[in-house]
Amino acid sequence: MLSFADFVVSALPMGHALGRIGCFLNGCCHGMICSSFLGVKYPANTLPWHRQLELGLIDRFTARTMPVHPVQLYESIFNIFLYLFLMYVYTRRKMSGIVITAYLLLYPLGRFIFEFFRGDERLHVGHFTMAQWFSVLLFAIGLISGIRLLYLYARRDKTQI
Repeated sequence: MLSFADFVVSALPMGHALGRIGCFLNGCCHGMICSSFLGVKYPANTLPWHRQLELGLIDRFTARTMPVHPVQLYESIFNIFLYLFLMYVYTRRKMSGIVITAYLLLYPLGRFIFEFFRGDERLHVGHFTMAQWFSVLLFAIGLISGIRLLYLYARRDKTQI
């Protein structure tokens, strides 16, 4: 079962990367206003435009939004690198479960950070978004999984000596 999970999870970041490109093109999951050269301006009647209008940052006659972080592309690039890393781990794994553990440790870290750059409306609990709290949970599961795998790997090595 863990071998199959490793196989499936190894490809998951590539799907997520492609999905985030779709988010970028659609304007959903957009970033917050920025002054960086990376800032993207969306046309009128897109989700970022409506959000900035709602916040009083632009008026209804404004043709383009103020520049926003292309956070969807940041996350897409992160997921492509995560995919490449997981494929590397998958082809060299010595035990089942290592790929899913690596995913559970790395993806939540990226997601937690990227949430700080988001400008769309999201549910907050305290200072963090629900996605950030879920990332903390996934990371904790990854830590427990990693500790368990290390224990099993060490135990397996002792029995083979």
